[in-house]
Amino acid sequence: MAEWYQDAAWSMLRRIRGRDLLTRYNVVPRFLDPEPREPYVLLGNHAHRRDPWVIGSLLTRTIRYMANLEGTNPALAVFAGLVGAYGKRKGAPDYAALKRTLDLGRAGETLGIFPEGDRTWDGRPLPIRPGLGKLLRALGLPVLLARQEGSYLTGPRWAESERRGRWTVEFRALPRDAVLDEAPEALERTIRDYLSADDLENPSLREVRFECPAPAAGIGRLLWLCPSCGGEDSVEGAGFRIRCRVCGASWIVDGNQRLEPESPAEPTGAAFSGLRDWTDYQRGELARRISEAAPLGIPSAGFGPDPGSSASSVPGTEGPRPILLSRGVELRRRTDRGEELLGRGDLQLFRDALVFRSSKVGGAAVFDPARVLYFVDHFNVYSEFSYGRFRYKLYFRGGNAYKWIEALEALRGTGVPT
Repeated sequence: MAEWYQDAAWSMLRRIRGRDLLTRYNVVPRFLDPEPREPYVLLGNHAHRRDPWVIGSLLTRTIRYMANLEGTNPALAVFAGLVGAYGKRKGAPDYAALKRTLDLGRAGETLGIFPEGDRTWDGRPLPIRPGLGKLLRALGLPVLLARQEGSYLTGPRWAESERRGRWTVEFRALPRDAVLDEAPEALERTIRDYLSADDLENPSLREVRFECPAPAAGIGRLLWLCPSCGGEDSVEGAGFRIRCRVCGASWIVDGNQRLEPESPAEPTGAAFSGLRDWTDYQRGELARRISEAAPLGIPSAGFGPDPGSSASSVPGTEGPRPILLSRGVELRRRTDRGEELLGRGDLQLFRDALVFRSSKVGGAAVFDPARVLYFVDHFNVYSEFSYGRFRYKLYFRGGNAYKWIEALEALRGTGVPT
């Protein structure tokens, strides 16, 4: 069972912090089924950084959350341990975390898992990580589903400030027999269908006003392409205004992510009614670039286990136009002795190569996109991916990491695994 201090911490959280969160975010609970009296597995969709605490404040049991603790500061890591959370590698398989989950479940703990594995960037539901159905059957516990609506609009991942509107948490229980009797694939479909919530497409939220003083702040983390002039990494936000630094085109955005061109200087290009239209435009542009991209021409033998040793295979400044480019990027490599700085410079994506060109002579590195795995972002601070036996860290220093996640997903869709 949970340690006494974990029970005490959750009790205090509900009485003090929980009440504040539920009031601040205007949280409305709906119990289609009562909370199970025995230990269970809590599953919820994931859009807000405080999802675990909001959901936990509505329930009675101590919840042992499987959490992405990489990239958190030391104080938060200590707090997570105090309330019983345990870590999982973000975006990558973690067999130690899986074993920990099975051990805790068999010991009679109530577990909390967000099966999407990460928070959504643009409000679209993310796919459930494979293997969930088999894990639930192995645990043999009842399941409590927590479907959240309004959580994304309350605190978008890219935003610098939160909004106040309405946040609904609807609970539905799956009895133990239903979990054990259903095939894993069918069980996953049931869970996915219930938890898939898209705030921007939800009719019940259209008349709810999500308000904050600066809904555009942080927008450069989500938007990287200006539809008016095609400028890249030129979109910035302050207050209610989104503006392109290159052409000066500007839009007004509200807390519900609705857009209007700013008069009298209406921007040319695509007319968007909301941020979803803008992110759809960016996705379409990425797909077009990938389909039209010429390869850099590096033979498979040119990719060695050490990206630095493969740099001689990269052409100079002459060559095809990259699909994506980010400047001022810092590249580091994790080693057994800590982190190794590989340089600061330009990151370029080609159809057949991910190239880092250091601002120093001879500091290039080249990666095979087919072997770039588990590219994730940590709290808008740094990004990370696996290559060979090492993990690499990217600091964009205010640049856009989301476009790289989208681009590698798009490459996967063309048959290039990432």
